Formats: sequence, structure tokens, C-alpha cells
Amino acid sequence: MTIALFLVFLALGAIAVLSPYRVRRLPWPTDPPDARDDVARAVSSLRDLEFARAAGTIAPADYARLRGTLESGAFNRAPADARAPAPVRTLLIAALIASVAAAVATVTLPREAGDRADAARARRRIRPGRAGA
Repeated sequence: MTIALFLVFLALGAIAVLSPYRVRRLPWPTDPPDARDDVARAVSSLRDLEFARAAGTIAPADYARLRGTLESGAFNRAPADARAPAPVRTLLIAALIASVAAAVATVTLPREAGDRADAARARRRIRPGRAGA
């Protein structure tokens, strides 16, 4: 009976956790773009481009084209990416695996596996009437 009750509560918990994903299908939110990363990347690339120009390893036409691309790419915002659907299938599979593992552990482990104290030995040491002595 304990196993059945455990499995019922486990299933109810899984339903409670996954019910928001079942009710409405909103796209999974994307991370907001961080302008500081783009600017830092552009500054680093511009620095590398300046080193290449100073060393004479880049043609002047290529230098002008790449510098214009880097400067405009750092500050012009591209439209936000389309949102991806929520990973409902992955969450369901993870919940199923966790519930199966919990059920297998509940059924296969002996009842005494969680009890670390040896009850028979503890009863022999403590005799009635002499517990405080």
C-alpha cells in the first residue's frame, strides 16, 4: 500500500509540475541580447584589424571594408531571433525517467535499507529500568 501511495503522489507531483506546459503553448523565451558583448567583440576585432594594418598584412581596401563591417555590426541591432518552442517533450521524458527510477528503487530496495540502526543490538544494550544508569 505504501508503494502505491508513493507512486500516486509521485504521479500527482509530475502532473502538477508539467500542467503549465500542457495548458498553453508559449514559445520558449530567448536570452536577451547583451550589447556589451557585441561592443567588446567589435573593439577586440578592431584592435586586431589595426595590428594587421600596422604590420602591413592587410590590403587597404580590405581594411576599409572590414572596419566598416565591424563598426556597423557592433551598433546595428538585428531583429530578435524567433522564439523556439518549449522543450515539453524533453521535460516529459525527464519526468518519466525520474519516476521510473524512483519506482524501481522503491520496489527493489528492502525495507531495512533505509534503517541504519540495528534494532536487535540496540534492544540488548538498553535494559528496562537501567536506561539512565
